Amino acid sequence: MVADPAWFIPIAIVAGRLLLSQGVKSISKHAAQRMAQRGIDQEMVARTVKTGKKTKGKSPGTWKYTTGKVWVVINKAGNVVSVGRN
Repeated sequence: MVADPAWFIPIAIVAGRLLLSQGVKSISKHAAQRMAQRGIDQEMVARTVKTGKKTKGKSPGTWKYTTGKVWVVINKAGNVVSVGRN
């Protein structure tokens, strides 16, 4: 069963400032779907980007931020391109 990311839109409006303060400009459709499927909210993404360990991502021009529970991949434009749980 695939979760419907429709819940994400109101949260994006409310919590958008939190992500912007961490340098995140947008969240891709793929990342939003993964967030919905994996029960990851925007606060978790923002916290991971703020406090997580930063390493180079698998794809050129990406960075991976990792905490004990969550990882977030951001491209050089500041867009979240994928998220997951450890």
